[in-house]
Amino acid sequence: ALQYLESSLKIRQEIGDISGMAATMSNMGALLFEQEQYEEAIPLLLQAYQILNQIGSPNQEHPLNYLTATVDKIGKDRFKEIVKDLKDK
Repeated sequence: ALQYLESSLKIRQEIGDISGMAATMSNMGALLFEQEQYEEAIPLLLQAYQILNQIGSPNQEHPLNYLTATVDKIGKDRFKEIVKDLKDK
């Protein structure tokens, strides 16, 4: 399933479908979360949330809910560390 989402993301990037890109990243993050790959899910979920928030989409709740659940799974300190590492890149 992740391969199909990656293909979808690439196509959406090529055609400039910002909303579709965010939705796909959110779905990819959700899939990784469900596979307990929390650290891999965070960058996708954060980016999806940021885009959806910027465009005023009501769908911003989806990645936000998964981010909140991720904090519950890995702890606030580890979550902050991952986000800091992302910002430093």
